[in-house]
Amino acid sequence: MTIFTLEKDDATAVPTKALRFVPNAELLGEIGLTAVETDSQAAPGSRELWVKEGTTLRPRRVYAGAASGDMTEITEGLTGSEEIVTGLVTAKPREETAAIERSPFMPGPPGSNDKKK
Repeated sequence: MTIFTLEKDDATAVPTKALRFVPNAELLGEIGLTAVETDSQAAPGSRELWVKEGTTLRPRRVYAGAASGDMTEITEGLTGSEEIVTGLVTAKPREETAAIERSPFMPGPPGSNDKKK
């Protein structure tokens, strides 16, 4: 059995999910960010990822190389010092509507029916 591997020194790599990220305008507004769209045509073989510059997200055209599942090599388009966006998360407090949304057919934890006593 032969197993082939690829090892590259000094390669710039990003999480593969960064190449699939698409900003959500509503969520960006909630966390105080804006996204700038570019009118540039996509070059053949290029991919798009988003770079954070202050409070602005800007699309960047890059060329991808080898991929290892969770990381993808970028052969052209990045300097290596950019802040790459892979997703957006808000720290929104959870709403206290669990009791309203609860199914009448699903039993609750022990002691949750103390009102009936």
